Amino acid sequence: CAWFDFKDLCHQPLGAADYISLANRFGTIIVEHVPPLGAQHYNEARRFVTLIDTLYEAKSRLVISAHVSRDHLFVDFDTRVSSKDGDEEIMAVVEEEEA
Repeated sequence: CAWFDFKDLCHQPLGAADYISLANRFGTIIVEHVPPLGAQHYNEARRFVTLIDTLYEAKSRLVISAHVSRDHLFVDFDTRVSSKDGDEEIMAVVEEEEA
């Protein structure tokens, strides 16, 4: 079991290979202080999703501690798949607030 702060795993330039290393070493990963993730934290949100996917593929357990429910972790942006060069890419679409 390993215990991490969200900033240690998702505010750093880490990727799937780093998360695979953790999954191979620990059967359970606990991540605390997970904030609501909006478009202003797009990179952190992508890393968090990569972490979740990697741990799922490795059949590792993930426990998160957040100030909001999981249904409210990803806020204020939507995503779409787009292609400029034939390769699909995920892009964040910021929802504009109505005045």
